[in-house]
Amino acid sequence: MPGRLFDWAFGSHDGNGPPVSLYINTGNPGPVRSTHWPTGQTWPLPCDGSYSTLCSFDYGWNAAGDAFDSAAGVIGADVASSVPWWIDVETANSWDGADLATNRAAIRGFLDHLAVLAPGQPIGIYSAERAWRIITGATSASSPLNDPVADVPNWVAGAPPSDPGAACSWSFTGGPVIYTQYADTIDHDFPC
Repeated sequence: MPGRLFDWAFGSHDGNGPPVSLYINTGNPGPVRSTHWPTGQTWPLPCDGSYSTLCSFDYGWNAAGDAFDSAAGVIGADVASSVPWWIDVETANSWDGADLATNRAAIRGFLDHLAVLAPGQPIGIYSAERAWRIITGATSASSPLNDPVADVPNWVAGAPPSDPGAACSWSFTGGPVIYTQYADTIDHDFPC
């Protein structure tokens, strides 16, 4: 069924934006809450299994690889590497509330591995200003904490339904806003 859903989405493209994108829920659960937390990993960064920036980066790197492999198993690696990817950064997911540097490291791991797996494709972040601030500590789009992601495309949640285009200027990282999302009874996306 997932392959047929992808085919339907790809075939129903209206010519605005890419025909389809792939999306990953993200988090930074740490070694206590995740059975997949890296331990003894030496690449891409050395990880001793602690709740650290090194291990959080590796967790994001590994999770992005797992998501890519899952998608490739359904739609093929060539297709999975030829479409845009979005990572979902929301407070409902597991993040470290005590050490926001580990969250930023996990986000970098997700982004960096997807850039390798889908070279030349846009790799963006879906979030909202409040969630981004809580998870990363970046209090504005121009925060120095956003420097590593300042060019990353944004998909902004929480746009006003009456004027979703107004949120096209609501970048939370400083990167370009590609889509906004607003809700009534369902979620809608607005291309900027």
